[in-house]
Amino acid sequence: MFKNYDDIPAHYRRIILVETGYKRIKKVPLELCIEIIEDHLAYEKECAELMNFELRFKKPGCPEVNETYKTAKEAFARLDFGMDYDIKTPIIAYVKQADRVVRAIVGGKVYEGKPRGKVEVKPMPKDRYDTHTLFYGGAPCD
Repeated sequence: MFKNYDDIPAHYRRIILVETGYKRIKKVPLELCIEIIEDHLAYEKECAELMNFELRFKKPGCPEVNETYKTAKEAFARLDFGMDYDIKTPIIAYVKQADRVVRAIVGGKVYEGKPRGKVEVKPMPKDRYDTHTLFYGGAPCD
């Protein structure tokens, strides 16, 4: 990829210095620099897939629409326009991000996709409100 330190662009130099904590690029081994750059390029490629929102919908008597947008807001606005701003419009539609359905509309019902990494918080049982029982698992001491 890069034969010496002078070939590394300034953008990647800053990334390497932040990643390693060094103040000079010459103190970082060249092999490590190349590895950090490759990891960063793979990360950028993965993030680029998340920046496209695919909208597909089909109204009865109309051709199917398949469009790509940069933001979810644009895709949802176009979907609302395609439905004539009426949820009762007989339409089959979905908005996908990186092959995951974000929102779908089938027969006037809206279905939301589950976000990745969502943390579900359940209410604590009433008998476990005291901190001793919560942290130590036993009965509270008096």
